[in-house]
Amino acid sequence: MIERKQYLDQLISKKENGMIKVITGIRRCGKSYLLFEIYHQYLNSIGVDDEHIIELALDDDENIRYRNPIELGEYIRSLLVDKDKMYYIFLDEIQKVKTIKNPYLDDSDDTVGFVDVLLGLMKKKNADVYVTGDMKYHDAQQAVEMGLPMVDVSHYAGERPVLAKLAAYLQECFGTALDVVISEDEENFLQYR
Repeated sequence: MIERKQYLDQLISKKENGMIKVITGIRRCGKSYLLFEIYHQYLNSIGVDDEHIIELALDDDENIRYRNPIELGEYIRSLLVDKDKMYYIFLDEIQKVKTIKNPYLDDSDDTVGFVDVLLGLMKKKNADVYVTGDMKYHDAQQAVEMGLPMVDVSHYAGERPVLAKLAAYLQECFGTALDVVISEDEENFLQYR
């Protein structure tokens, strides 16, 4: 197992702080592994049993029904049976949860999505929630409007800073057999306040 002490320490420092922990990063960097393996093992090592660690990979076809936000919320809440013990909820690829029309309001444009589920879980005293995934613009905007803290590293912001090092490495490996050019035309179209 690759030790990711810095990231593990960050998760430990935010444990049970009443907020949703959002783990982001470029594709295939180990976000799911950090939660499902490393942090899970840490929790076991401090006495948390597996019955109090709820893991749900929303990109797995076995969990496709939980892409419906109402199904997801009901399922997670059904597992929070021990009111006196903390549950650690790991939701991987949260962006897979679809936004749907609110089925309880017949003539309304009101919708329900993963942000609503997360806000509801955040209010549970025995739920410590961790999510991974990509954030769409409108979901991020809704999360900010509802007071849910979100951190999203776009591909530009997450990948652009390493391009010079990658180019130097490739040039070193391939020498004159490869011409490495970093585009100067690229810009970050997302602007944050």
